[in-house]
Amino acid sequence: MNGMSALRTGVHSKQFSSFDRKGTNDDGGPFACLRTDLFGHCVIGEHLGAGEIDSIWMTRDNGVFNKTGKLLIKLDDIIVLDHNLQDILNGQLGAPFVWPLVGNGDDTSGGGVIKVPMPFKRSMFVAVDQNPNYYHITYRTFGDSTHIETFDPSDTAEDVIKQLRSFGLKDPKPAVSGVQNERNAHTLNTTVTTIFERHNFSGEVRELRLQAPDLVRSPRTVDDGRAFGLNGWSEYIAAVDPMNTGVRITRRLDPNVGKEVATLIVDGTTAGVWDSTNITGQGVWAEQTVQIGAQLTKNKTHINVRQVFVSSAKDFNEFRYEIDSLVRGQWVRTDVLEVGPNHPGDEKAHHYQISGQTFAGQRLFRYEVEPKTLQMSDQFLATTHIRITFDGTVTVDAPLGQFFGTGLGMFDTRSLWFGVDARNRVFSAFWSMPFASSVKIDIISANVSDIHIVSDVTFVNDSNIKVLLESKQMSHFHATHNSYTTTPGNDYVFLNTSGWGTVYGVSHTMRGLIKSGNIRDYLEGDERI
Repeated sequence: MNGMSALRTGVHSKQFSSFDRKGTNDDGGPFACLRTDLFGHCVIGEHLGAGEIDSIWMTRDNGVFNKTGKLLIKLDDIIVLDHNLQDILNGQLGAPFVWPLVGNGDDTSGGGVIKVPMPFKRSMFVAVDQNPNYYHITYRTFGDSTHIETFDPSDTAEDVIKQLRSFGLKDPKPAVSGVQNERNAHTLNTTVTTIFERHNFSGEVRELRLQAPDLVRSPRTVDDGRAFGLNGWSEYIAAVDPMNTGVRITRRLDPNVGKEVATLIVDGTTAGVWDSTNITGQGVWAEQTVQIGAQLTKNKTHINVRQVFVSSAKDFNEFRYEIDSLVRGQWVRTDVLEVGPNHPGDEKAHHYQISGQTFAGQRLFRYEVEPKTLQMSDQFLATTHIRITFDGTVTVDAPLGQFFGTGLGMFDTRSLWFGVDARNRVFSAFWSMPFASSVKIDIISANVSDIHIVSDVTFVNDSNIKVLLESKQMSHFHATHNSYTTTPGNDYVFLNTSGWGTVYGVSHTMRGLIKSGNIRDYLEGDERI
């Protein structure tokens, strides 16, 4: 992770997929099998030379993959995987094939994904028993096999999985010495506000957090959850910071049920009460927070949390739990549990259990938000830019919303390198951003009046970074923005640049212009990347 700024030679990203080779949007079936081998397998990927499988995605039959049969992967002529595809996606093989490195149709809205990195020295072969209909395999090729070790499925990589399960909540990079933090409050009422600046200084910005308490979350939220009734309970394990001086847990609930009361137990000790007796509403979301004393949480990395039914007009429902740890006087998000049938991987990772279940399903509700404040908030995220200048050159210039992965308003967002905590209005980015002599981070605001933000910048002083940048062994971080209305028959250009570097991804926002009928028809067609 700490090497993401390094420049690489001889590395290329490639992909096999079931796209329609004729360009008529008839993707899938006829184009899924590259060939059929002597054993009747449908071959969907093969390569000679060194490389790494990075991602496998498939979909069929509304996310049910039984008809595909087994998935076979041979690397360097060694069978590393030969199991029923559905079992793999369900996480039944165990680590490293567990969430979030695998996901089934419920986890991913109808798709199946395998994100376990699988390197190989000489050859790669991927096949399934039957035509998979729709798929793609994304892989990289390397110039040579130096320092490459063939993937070993017996290496459970528990440390890596633990880190990945905190995606979007904390910095995934390994810790380094000499880290510093600068926290400042700002009022945005001018065109340019500089939130961080260093000169005659070589180092790296390792983490950027912005808290904007004046903004509001987008109200429309779809979520799935569960409920339990008389004599019922639910239980899960949550991550906390061992340096905490207290923990708070926030529950998302449907307040229409009414008069819900449950005992909150932490590691076998009663820690509080969930009591929604005075919380009411129809078609809206509600949230409730219980704070837990440090005597039950300090010096711990995890806590066992149990809810036990006491009383209710019907049952006790739960859709999402957010866990914050109080560290050095600041609340820090340390875990999130998404409860519900659409999150089996997340539930399993948290050892979630429920007894006396009365409901498992989905709700589409809204948070109660003042319309004018919502309009201001959405406009702020769309038109206010973050601009970062490294060593005298602007390499980052993008709207705040899209930079943090939430381009259509403030939604809860989690990715490995960035995240948005919509309830606490916190935007986080964990990109490695090196500089040889100077760095300047500006917020470029338009039509803004007295918007308050708090910035937290984590950085390190490292003279070696200057040497690596000047010798072209390392590169600056870039994030640019492009936006315009598409026209039929013309390509939309995300990025057109020259030079040497690595593309890490795209934060893409689309808004359809179709007013009636199939308003999402703009997603159909023979698009390609």
